[in-house]
Amino acid sequence: MGCCFNGAALRAIYLNKYHIQGEEIFLEGDEAHHLINVLRIKNGEKVLGLDGEGGKYFLQIDTIKKKSLSLILLGKEFIASEYSFTLLVGKVKKEAMDLSLKVACELGINTILVAQTQYSQSYPLNFKRMQRVLVSALEQSNNAYLPQVKEVALDEVDYKSYEQIIYFSSRKNVQKNEISLSQKKKVLLVIGPEGGFSEKEELIFTNKKNATAVHLPTNIMRTPTAIACGHGYYLGALS
Repeated sequence: MGCCFNGAALRAIYLNKYHIQGEEIFLEGDEAHHLINVLRIKNGEKVLGLDGEGGKYFLQIDTIKKKSLSLILLGKEFIASEYSFTLLVGKVKKEAMDLSLKVACELGINTILVAQTQYSQSYPLNFKRMQRVLVSALEQSNNAYLPQVKEVALDEVDYKSYEQIIYFSSRKNVQKNEISLSQKKKVLLVIGPEGGFSEKEELIFTNKKNATAVHLPTNIMRTPTAIACGHGYYLGALS
């Protein structure tokens, strides 16, 4: 899974900070069940603990019981976040939403704002399910930060708080503010639902002085693909 300890690949597990007290960590319930019965972890095995807030903990399994286990803390480090990257995305079908969350976590996006739009899907968000999806992606990618998810209305977002807004439009004639993309510490990436934003909704972004609209000459992309493409476009524009 990408991280090594003395040359060996490590499994990654998500740990809430309350689990980490002193040199020994005790797990039970769902966390222990997953390690013991799903991952089939062995006594003495080394694992990587992630607290979702920048902390990485190098651990070793000490004792395994039927429904619990203990781990010894061997070392730790803190990964500083160089920027704050927020994704504003229109609500899409549940399957696409799950994949969008996974992609966002793997890319290192800090905050995910989900908005109900004119052309998006209409259903109540299941935040417990979304948290499980994000934790799984965190463990898979070894991301030190667990993204925060919020449901918002487009007209309630504090757009002025972002240094730069990059809005991806499906319209070739979208109004563009001619500002150059540059390295910023607080960036908002706006991706519409698969039906796109309405013209009225687009004006929310294109009228902002700190926003620039981008139209890519591509085929119609699913939202998870658009997120990866948009993030890559921004990083590529900086290089």
